[in-house]
Amino acid sequence: MKKSERTRQQIIACASDLFNVRGYSGTSMSDIMEATGLQKGGIYNHFESKEAIALAAFDHAIKRMARMYAEEVGKAGDNALAQLQAMMRMYVRFAKDSPIPGGCPIMNTAVESDDYDVPGLKERTQIAQRRWQRLIKRIVRDGKAQGLFRENVDGDLLATIVFANVEGGLLLSKLHDDGLYMDCIFDFLNDYIEVNVLV
Repeated sequence: MKKSERTRQQIIACASDLFNVRGYSGTSMSDIMEATGLQKGGIYNHFESKEAIALAAFDHAIKRMARMYAEEVGKAGDNALAQLQAMMRMYVRFAKDSPIPGGCPIMNTAVESDDYDVPGLKERTQIAQRRWQRLIKRIVRDGKAQGLFRENVDGDLLATIVFANVEGGLLLSKLHDDGLYMDCIFDFLNDYIEVNVLV
């Protein structure tokens, strides 16, 4: 990797953590300069604006998140139920000891993007959320094929229920500094799956 690309990646990684912890509005160019050790000109050699940095930083955070989910789902093997539970457990981890500073970038960016118009950022957040839901829909299809899930389970509906609950649990856990909320959501979803999803 060339030095210029290493510098660009350093800016993205530092800005990704800053934006996810402080938000777009709470992160200044001075903050990015301090975190990277670069002058403003050095940063603007790689990005034309703070908005451009924010887009690249969000993409970086989502890639990190996707890698973590892929690893957890991979550890679950081929069993669709184990994969679904692995995804839900990742949110318990985000609530108690987040592997990404600031927690879930989808939730953080979705909340803030209503107030600050960074062109393309809300759309990127929507795409990331839809990818997450598509993964659950794929797990539902596999679960039906494995004879674990009922044939009448609606993948879209289950994905929405799981996503809305884990994001809500994460929000409450952050608000109250208490992972118990996410534990309750995890237990609720497991009960829901047992009653409404499993054969």
